[in-house]
Amino acid sequence: MPGRDTRYRPIIFILFAIALIVTLVLALLPHPPSPLGTMWDKYQHMLAFGSLALLAAFAFPAAPLPLIGERLSFLGAMIEVAQAMPVIHRDCDIFDWIADTAAVVIVMLVIQFAMRQSSRTDLSPSSRSDNGIAPTIKPAQSVSFDLNPLEQD
Repeated sequence: MPGRDTRYRPIIFILFAIALIVTLVLALLPHPPSPLGTMWDKYQHMLAFGSLALLAAFAFPAAPLPLIGERLSFLGAMIEVAQAMPVIHRDCDIFDWIADTAAVVIVMLVIQFAMRQSSRTDLSPSSRSDNGIAPTIKPAQSVSFDLNPLEQD
């Protein structure tokens, strides 16, 4: 998908894996430490899943953003299901899952907005899409598409 840089993908993938493991461990420990002090529980969920969403979007640049969002939301739901098991000694809270999903959606929308803004500002010939359609701006400020950029009028 254009707009998501792949140069640092291996490093970002490792960071995503570490963040995912830390999130799962902290979510499934019976009495997890509170690394962020007395921060409200929902903010901790949003911080964790917002970070996962940002890292996942760049660790998996070929994956559509809605698919990444759906998978992370499902992960949040499964964490809540696991926390409902008596052996974990945690509380299952649907509002935790809502906070997880809200953070993922917000991050995905911000990434999508940033990608659209960057594609609008880059109208150079080197940024043409694979189908050969090159946007051109005429003096009357109207936009037209040259379907065959090799032919002259």
